[in-house]
Order: sequence, then C-alpha cells, then structure tokens
Amino acid sequence: MENLPHQLQSVRNLMADKRTEGGAGTPLTVIPPNITILPLPPKCPELNPVENVWQFIRDNWLSNRVFNSYEDILDHCCDAWNKLTDQPWKIMSIGMRDWAHRF
Repeated sequence: MENLPHQLQSVRNLMADKRTEGGAGTPLTVIPPNITILPLPPKCPELNPVENVWQFIRDNWLSNRVFNSYEDILDHCCDAWNKLTDQPWKIMSIGMRDWAHRF
C-alpha cells in the first residue's frame, strides 16, 4: 500500500475486486488504519465504478468507429482518457456509489 499515489493517502474506503495489488501477484497485506476495504462480489461489474468509467469512455469517445491500425486505437484511447481526466467532476459522478459512502 505504500506505493499508492499521495492523492490517495487520505482515502477512507478502498474498493477491491479480490485481485492482487497491481496484478503482480503480491496480495495486499498491510492495510493502513485510515482505509476500509470494501470487497466487491465476484462477477458483478456493475458494482465496480471503474467499469462505469470505461463504459462512459466507450459510449462517448470510442464507439461507432473503425480504427485503421493498432496505433490509431491507442491514439483514440489516450485522447479519450485525457478528455476524461480533464473533467474530475465527471469521474466522481460516474463512480459515485451511495452505498459506499455510508461506511
């Protein structure tokens, strides 16, 4: 957990999809006292806010397109990601879960 970005050091709730940190095979073992783990049930992508972020990106910037190459796909994905990161309020509204804020 020490490799979390400094912006997340004050996080109160961390949603976990029962995978390991960074996909590197190292499980989360030391949980700081300011973080509560909220495990997500398996096979419920609608509960994972990140899935909603990806859906928003697909619906708004990546759908109904024919890409000319792999590099074209990467360029469009990077452009869509940058557009979204320029709108932090949009990310918060997409990922907001009332049930997660009651903890």
